[in-house]
Order: sequence, then structure tokens, then C-alpha cells
Amino acid sequence: ENWPVLKLFDAMRTQWRVSYGGAYGFDYAALPAVMDLLQPPDRLWAFEGLRVMEAEALEIMHKDK
Repeated sequence: ENWPVLKLFDAMRTQWRVSYGGAYGFDYAALPAVMDLLQPPDRLWAFEGLRVMEAEALEIMHKDK
């Protein structure tokens, strides 16, 4: 049931915003084009799921800081 969100997260994998402290979030400017290509069944649900995965990924990336 979460496959569309996982596909969206994977498609956004090159869209991290990065500063000297490392990644701090996705560049959401790319998100509408990615969603247009993937056509998730519910865009709001997919966006909310993406944000959950983004937060978890950031926590893992920064766990040693």
C-alpha cells in the first residue's frame, strides 16, 4: 500500500538540499514534476508519506552528529 510513496522517495533521491552540515531536506521545487511523472493515486497522501520518509532519513543521516 505504501509502494507509491516509496517510488516517490526513490525518485526524489537526487533532490536533497545540502549545506555544510549535510542534507537538511528535499528540494520541493522538483516535486510537482516528479509527481506528474509517477502519478500517485492521491497526491496529498503521497506528499505526507514522503515527508515522513524524509524526516526518518534525515534522522538516520544525522544520528552521529
